[in-house]
Amino acid sequence: SNRESGLGRYDLVLIPRERSKQGIIMEFKKVRTGKYKQTPEQTLKSAMQQIKDKHYAVELESAGVQNILMIAVAFKGKELWMLHE
Repeated sequence: SNRESGLGRYDLVLIPRERSKQGIIMEFKKVRTGKYKQTPEQTLKSAMQQIKDKHYAVELESAGVQNILMIAVAFKGKELWMLHE
């Protein structure tokens, strides 16, 4: 199950063994179709905003990791889009 960090539950976090290395936070979202249709770009923006708004980096920061890569992933069937900061 997803662990809690900040104000919610992230999808995936990679914590480096050496705290001087890069940590990674990933949030996955399915591109909505149908009545509440979204573009892949809107879905990516929503996932990245969730990472920031819910402070998912708190766990990494408290472990002493300073270099944090945030990755938003949107998918629809076999198609995949990514955004990173």
